[in-house]
Amino acid sequence: MMKPVNRPNLSALIVDDESAACRVLNSMLDKYCPIIDEIWVTQNPYEGLKLIQEKRPDILFLDIKMPLLSGFDFLEHLHDFNGKIVFTTAYEKFAVKAFRYNAFDYLLKPVHIEYLEQTVERISMEQIPKESDNPSLQQLIDQLTNQIDYPSSIAIHDKGGLEFVQINEISCLEGQGNYTRV
Repeated sequence: MMKPVNRPNLSALIVDDESAACRVLNSMLDKYCPIIDEIWVTQNPYEGLKLIQEKRPDILFLDIKMPLLSGFDFLEHLHDFNGKIVFTTAYEKFAVKAFRYNAFDYLLKPVHIEYLEQTVERISMEQIPKESDNPSLQQLIDQLTNQIDYPSSIAIHDKGGLEFVQINEISCLEGQGNYTRV
C-alpha cells in the first residue's frame, strides 16, 4: 500500500500593476490550486516588498512591466526571500533574463490554467521532504547496526611481488615518495 504524500499548504503573493490581472490570477489560484491556502495581492511593488517581509510567501507571482518598479528592479530590492519566483507577464522577450534572476517559471498572460496548475504542483513537490533527506529514526538505527564486511587483509606490492598483510596488524602507514611504509 502506498503512503499518502503529505503536501504542505503554500502561500502566494501576487504583485502586478493591473487590477484585472490580479483578480484573474487570484481567482485561478483560489479555484484550481487548493494547495495554496493564503493569497495576498498588491498592485504596488513597494507594498509587495513589505508584504514579503511580513508574510514570507512561498510563491511570488511577479509582473515585469510595472510603472513604479519593474519586476527586475523589484527583485534587486528583495533580500532574504526563500520562496519561488514565477513571472507572469505578457512579454516573451524577458524570459531569458527572468531565469537569470532564478525564476522558477515564466507564465505568459493570459495565464493558462493547466500551466499554472503544473507550476504550483512542481513547487509543492519541491516542498515535500524526501525520505533520503530526512531519514526516519529506524533507518538511522538500521544503518548503525548493520554489519559491514570489511576485508581482513590488504595486498601490498613488495620487491618480491604481493604480500598480504592483516589489517589489524597495521599500526601506521607513512608516505615516502612513490612508496608507502607499513
